[in-house]
Amino acid sequence: MTGLSIKKAGKLYGSVRVLQDINIDIDEGEFLVLVGPSGCGKSTLLNMIAGLEEISEGEISIAGNVVNDLEPSERDIAMVFQSYALYPTMTVAGNISFGLEIRRVPKAERDAAVAKVADLLQIGHLLDRKPSQLSGGQRQRVAMGRALVRDPKLFLFDEPLSNLDAKLRVEMRTEIKKLHKKTGKTIVYVTHDQIEAMTMATRICVLEGGDIQQQGTPDEIYNNPANAFVAGFMGSPPMNLMKARARKSAEGWGLTISHGLESITLPYPRNLPDSYDNRVVTLGMRPEQIVEEYPRDAAEDAYYTTTCTLDLTEPTGADTFGAIDLSGLEAICKLKPGSRADTGDQVELHFEVGAACVFDPESGARLDC
Repeated sequence: MTGLSIKKAGKLYGSVRVLQDINIDIDEGEFLVLVGPSGCGKSTLLNMIAGLEEISEGEISIAGNVVNDLEPSERDIAMVFQSYALYPTMTVAGNISFGLEIRRVPKAERDAAVAKVADLLQIGHLLDRKPSQLSGGQRQRVAMGRALVRDPKLFLFDEPLSNLDAKLRVEMRTEIKKLHKKTGKTIVYVTHDQIEAMTMATRICVLEGGDIQQQGTPDEIYNNPANAFVAGFMGSPPMNLMKARARKSAEGWGLTISHGLESITLPYPRNLPDSYDNRVVTLGMRPEQIVEEYPRDAAEDAYYTTTCTLDLTEPTGADTFGAIDLSGLEAICKLKPGSRADTGDQVELHFEVGAACVFDPESGARLDC
């Protein structure tokens, strides 16, 4: 069964259009992440699903039922906000059960539901405490417990981890993912953090300027970006996007990166439209596709090897990245574990040319699909 279906949805504030032609279909039990920069329309779309914002155009269905004209309370959804929105004078148990109490659920059923959710979220020992006595992570668990106790058809999360420190965000990402696996519920989750999107989602929808740029699995979004925006937005560090001149010869395509008198030409094993011969394009390569250590299992012609100047190193713990001078342009590469390369050194780097992406420099559209 379809968990959520959005058909040609749009949103206008007066004459200002903030969302247009939004089409999304996810199956029951999927984890959809809406990701994009601030102001792209992702929270507005979530609020339209929730019924907190009116839909200007199109249709929204939850579990097969059109909900355009239904109040939020009639949509069988539960929402977890960026702010925990807990009642400060109530205990944890009171906060979790408040919605059930409003619906006149008998006390015995309320108590049983609270106990079940508290056990699932491992907050049973906190039920008698007030919100002021809880940490940020504990408050977020209580907010999730308040949503879970209702057993809705659809969960909506609006940047729930943005107020937590880095360590807690990682922990809560894991908890939410475990929660999804245990409950099997349909989730729509909004974030501007691409790491959250990549690690949690079964499907990602990338938004920018009120439009859907691409939908797909995390692997599809990361490895086969539909355009230059998606390529540059998804990934940390982001994909290197460089101007290059495409030229076709008897041996195939080549991409020349040049700055002043310096230039480097990378062989390109895939085809481009003939109309782009001798034209400037945007070449995209992720840092892990420009490496110091040649992969042992790689085919002989899978990489192009050249020497570059290392401008600086960026250790991140398990990985070390480097900024390199690529014919006068800066790019990020991945250095081998334990690399002793330092600023100013000449390093031999291997470019995985077969994994590179090529985009139109004006529209940003992918050219080598």
